[in-house]
Amino acid sequence: MKKTWITFIVFICSINFSAQAYRQILTHSDCEFKSENIIRGVALMEAITYIISDVACIPQEIINPQNIFEDLGVDSLDFFNIVTRCEYEFGIEISTEEYQRIKTVQDLHDTIHPKLYV
Repeated sequence: MKKTWITFIVFICSINFSAQAYRQILTHSDCEFKSENIIRGVALMEAITYIISDVACIPQEIINPQNIFEDLGVDSLDFFNIVTRCEYEFGIEISTEEYQRIKTVQDLHDTIHPKLYV
């Protein structure tokens, strides 16, 4: 039982660290993200790329909007974790119907973007 709790605590700490690292990227003073870029979706795509890379352990350099998640080697659990992390980070909810329609990185972006600017 002790090992289970230790594993759980390590998992929670890693999620918290990742979320903090992500926020630091978006708020760092040297960061190139500007409000007009966020509105255009540039920073949003970069944030989504960061989340995919972090969750699925894929180098950011190979992720582009046209990538199909399966072609990136993202399994169903990784995909669920990516979508859940996006929901958490952006403060949105993605419905089951929307979840099932997401096949590419661009699909994920197109699902998130309108929810941020309602």
